[in-house]
Amino acid sequence: MRKLLENITSVVFFTLLAVMLICVLINGRQGFAGLVKSLPEGNIRSECLKLLGESVPMKSVQKELYSRTARTLGKEELFGVFHEKTGDRLIKITDCGTGAYTDVSVDAVNRFHEKFPKLPVYTMIVPTAAGIYRGRLPMRSEAADQQKLIDDIYYNIDAEVTPLDVWSSLYSARDDYIYFRTDDRWTPQGAYSAYAATVAKLGLTPYSLSNYDVDHTNTEFRGALASESGIYDTLPDMINVYRCKYGSYIKSCEVLRADGILDKRSSVYSKNGLRSEDKYAYFLGTVHYKSVKITTAAEEEPKLLMIGSDYASCFLPFLAPHFSEILLIDPYELEEGEGLSQFAEVGDYDRLLMLIDADSFCERDGLSAICE
Repeated sequence: MRKLLENITSVVFFTLLAVMLICVLINGRQGFAGLVKSLPEGNIRSECLKLLGESVPMKSVQKELYSRTARTLGKEELFGVFHEKTGDRLIKITDCGTGAYTDVSVDAVNRFHEKFPKLPVYTMIVPTAAGIYRGRLPMRSEAADQQKLIDDIYYNIDAEVTPLDVWSSLYSARDDYIYFRTDDRWTPQGAYSAYAATVAKLGLTPYSLSNYDVDHTNTEFRGALASESGIYDTLPDMINVYRCKYGSYIKSCEVLRADGILDKRSSVYSKNGLRSEDKYAYFLGTVHYKSVKITTAAEEEPKLLMIGSDYASCFLPFLAPHFSEILLIDPYELEEGEGLSQFAEVGDYDRLLMLIDADSFCERDGLSAICE
C-alpha cells in the first residue's frame, strides 16, 4: 500500500510539473503564476496542497518536488517551516507562546531553588530563530513574541534565581551567523554572543573573541529543517569551532549517551560527529546524552552544574576556562523514573546554570526531573 501511494504521489507530481512546464512555455512564468493564483484559495489550490503535503507519505525527493510546487502556488509555510528570504534561512514555527509545559517548567525551577536555597542558581532561556527573526516572517502573528514570553518566565521564577537575559545580545547580532540556516539550533557564534553578554553575572570575566582561533570544519550540510520542509535551495550550513589560542583547558570529557553507552574522550569535539546524519553531533559526539562530565586544567576554579537542552552543547567550550569541573545534565533525555540525584551530588557544586531554549522550556516535559 505504501509503495502504491508513493507511486501515486510521483504521478501527481510529474503531472503537475508537466502542466507547469507547458504553461511556462506557452505563457511564460508570470502567466503560469497568474493562472495558479487565480484558483480559489479555499478550493482547488489549498485542497491539492493538503492532499499532497499531508495525506500522502513522501520520500525526500518527492517532498522537495512538493515544496517547489507549493511555493510556486504561493504557499509560504511548509510543514511548519518558513523560508525567511532576507537571511536565506529556514525557521520553524512552534506553539511555545501557549506551551503546555511553561508553568510546569517554571514550577520545577522554583522547587529546585527551594530545595537547594544556598546554591546560586542562574537561568538562561534562549530565544530560537523564530523569536529573533519574528519581524521578518510573512505570518508573524503565528510566531510567538518570545521576548515577552521570556520576560514573563523570568518574572514568574523566584526572584533569588538570577536571570541571564540574552535576547538583546542575540537580536543585536541577528545579521551574523548566530543560528543555523537549515537547523533549529544556534551556532557557536550565537553561543559566544550569549556567553560574552552574561558570564559576568556569574562572577566571571569573559574572554574576548581575540582569545580564540576560529576553525572551519569544511563540512557543509543541510539540517533537520531542510528535510522536514523539503526546501533544499538555501545556502548550506557549516560548523565553525572556537579554539582557545593558549591551549585546551579540557583534560577529559565523559559523555553518557541516551542509549547507556559511556563515551570517554579528551575533547568536546568529535570528527566522527561530522559523518553522522545530525552534524550537531560534532559537539560531544552525540545529540542524545543524559550527562556530560568535563574536567579541566583550571583546577583552582569552582565547579559548575548545568541543566540544559541541546543548546548547551556548543556553549560548554566557552565555560571550560572558568571551572575545574562542569557536569551537564539533559533532563529531556532522562528516562521515566530517572532524576538529577542519580547523576549528581548537588552539594558538590558551587553554581547551577540552567540553559534551555524557549521551545524546550515551554513545549517539552522533563524539567521536573531536576527535583527528583
